[in-house]
This record gives sequence, C-alpha cells and structure tokens, in this order.
Amino acid sequence: MLAVFLCALLCVPLAFIQGFENGAKIKLNEYKQGDSDTRCKYGLISGVDTIVFKADVDYSRDTTMKFVQFYIQQKTDPIPVLYIVFNFQENCKGYDTYSCTHTGPTTLDIEIRVSASKDYSGAKIYGKLFPSESFEINSEYQRFPQIYDATDVSGKLLINGKEILINSEDCMIRLNEPEINIVFNCESRASPCWTKISTNDSSADAVQGVGLTVYNKRLEHLQDLFITIKYGVCSLNFTVNTIGCKIKQELRTSTESHSNKIDLQSLWIIIIFVSIATLMSIALFLLVIFWYWHLVKKIARLRKDQNHDDVSGNQLLPDEV
Repeated sequence: MLAVFLCALLCVPLAFIQGFENGAKIKLNEYKQGDSDTRCKYGLISGVDTIVFKADVDYSRDTTMKFVQFYIQQKTDPIPVLYIVFNFQENCKGYDTYSCTHTGPTTLDIEIRVSASKDYSGAKIYGKLFPSESFEINSEYQRFPQIYDATDVSGKLLINGKEILINSEDCMIRLNEPEINIVFNCESRASPCWTKISTNDSSADAVQGVGLTVYNKRLEHLQDLFITIKYGVCSLNFTVNTIGCKIKQELRTSTESHSNKIDLQSLWIIIIFVSIATLMSIALFLLVIFWYWHLVKKIARLRKDQNHDDVSGNQLLPDEV
C-alpha cells in the first residue's frame, strides 16, 4: 500500500521532470499585430481580418506522440474550448487554421490562424504539447486583441465652417462663396480611419486622408457640385458609409462677382442718366408752358389796350362836327 502511494506521489512529477529533461516544451508567443492578416494598426475588424498566433515547439527524438492542441477561452465563458488538434509529424502542411514548419530535427514553428470575431475580443488562447500518452505540457496564456465591427465608425463633417448632419438623407448646401472648404473627421476604435473626398465622382482632384481630412476647391465658374465622402475603418476597401451632398448654384466666383458689380454700376449710371434726362424734359416742358402762357397773356393785354383806344376815338367825333 505504501508502495502504491509513493508511486502515485512520485511517478507523475518524475514524468514531468523527465519531459523537460528530454527538452520537450511549447511556447505560445505574445500576439503581434504585424503577424495577423489585417490592414489595421490597432484592433481588428470582425468578419474581415485573420488573427495569427505563433508558437515554438521543442521535443526529443524519443517522443512517442507528436501532436498539439490549442484551446480558446472566451471572456464570457469560463470553460476553454478546443480549437484545433493535429499531429505535427504527419500533418505539418498548410491549412486554413494552422501551418507548421520544422526548423530543426526536434524543433517546430507553428502558426495558428483564427478568423476575427467579436466573440474572441480579449479572449485567451493556450497550447498543449503531448510528448507521450501520459504526459502533457501547457504553454502560457496569451490574449487576443480587441476586435470591432466594421460599422463601429463615426465622423463629423464641416463645409465652409458649417456642421452638416451626416445621417441626413437629403444633404443640400447653399453657398455664395467662391471656394469650398470641406473638413471631415473620421473616428473609430480600430485604426486608422480612412476618408476619401471627391466632387462630381471625379478621382482627379480626390483627397484621401487618415483621421482629419481637408479638401479645398476654388470654383472658376458658376456650377453645381456633388460632393462624395467615403470613409471606413482601416481601409477604404471596407467602406461602411458614403455621404453625398449637393451644392446649389448660389456659388459665385470672384470674376462673376466683379462682373456683377460692373453691371450694377452701369445700371445705376443708366438710372441716374434717365432720371436727369426726365427731369430736364419736365423742366423744359414747364418752361415752354410758362413762356406760352406769358405770351398769351401779353397778347391779350395788347388787344385790350387797342380796343380801349378805339372806343375813346369814336366818342370825340360829334364835337369836331
């Protein structure tokens, strides 16, 4: 009975020690953003990116079993779930979920690939190496990166200093300045947040930027414009929103403003000239009427005087006889 107890107490630790003496070990490396299949510099996009973890395995020549397991434990589940198991001596080929490469007679590099999902955001992953049926070696836990939805993005739009609601279905702006200034601030928890601004669906003068993007355009003639703003997380290939704004024809260029100013001046000159001519005509008309009235009055006075003289002469004729 004592012998059984001593065996149970010592056999497992001795096997564990023997495993390390034979050089068997598995090391799961810390997550690196550059190893994963993503265009993000921080965070990953669910349903788009692929998470990559790398592990190093050492084993002895006399290892009887050559397979590994990898487990994933989500933050909302206390029980780890087996993700993959494979024999690295027989199946060390390229697959969608893993690949491995022998770097030496008893050394191995393993690459574990996991499709990014929000369920794995901040989860744990660890590996197990089985050098024999009665012995296993666990790696350390490593954390998954933060994983976000592609729709987890927002922005703020300013056109000539005026904030425009980007959720508006009918975006129409009336401007009278000769220059359009567009500022769009793209914000997302994964980064970078890309923006592309263009007018009339033309790529010739399009502007791309990360975070705060500025677009300026000076108008040479009166015209309608349609502004298109595309923005997305980590890449414009995964654009999640498009803003379209119509610029109405109230825009004026400096040349047109100068021309309008000249036309207005000419109109005022014409109005003043016509007014002066009209006043002079009225004055001349009144002067003619006054002269005619004075002439008629003078003629009437002369006739009256003449008639008076004629009457006086007729009254003297009897005395002379």
